Amino acid sequence: MRALSFLLLLCLSVVACKKSHDTKEYNDIDYYDADGNALGKSYDGAERNYQPENWDKWQYQLFKATDSMSRDTIATGKLTEAKLYPNPVKDEQYLMFSNTVPALFRAVLIDKKKQKYWHYEQNVKAGQHYIHLNYDSLHISAGFYRMYYSLSSIGYSHYYRAHADVQVR
Repeated sequence: MRALSFLLLLCLSVVACKKSHDTKEYNDIDYYDADGNALGKSYDGAERNYQPENWDKWQYQLFKATDSMSRDTIATGKLTEAKLYPNPVKDEQYLMFSNTVPALFRAVLIDKKKQKYWHYEQNVKAGQHYIHLNYDSLHISAGFYRMYYSLSSIGYSHYYRAHADVQVR
């Protein structure tokens, strides 16, 4: 009986202590100037943005189903570089990324309530890419947001998944 009680207590404590990779504050900012030069970060410790990660079901549901994938996207690769700059942002921002193989690149920008403000989907070739975001046209208020992004290929939906936090001023 004691062993069963101990096991039950142990299981409950493990479940209660499980940490999600999804912080609700969205304020782990990697700072970049208007030219994309790194200026530091708002947090200590290991990198939190632009890192491969596992997603929960709701994060996959942010992306609409699509059949717009190019036939060239038959292999899996990775992002070798990614950054949003400037960050913090007032009006305009660039998402720069480099990928190793052709892929379907998807991105979505949400607030803490999971409301979508922007969605992007494009077949991209291997190489470096720049996506322009105009925050004035998004009618976004000052605050913290999160951009989720992924790479997909035929048979490998969202094989590369990551996020970056954005501060809008």
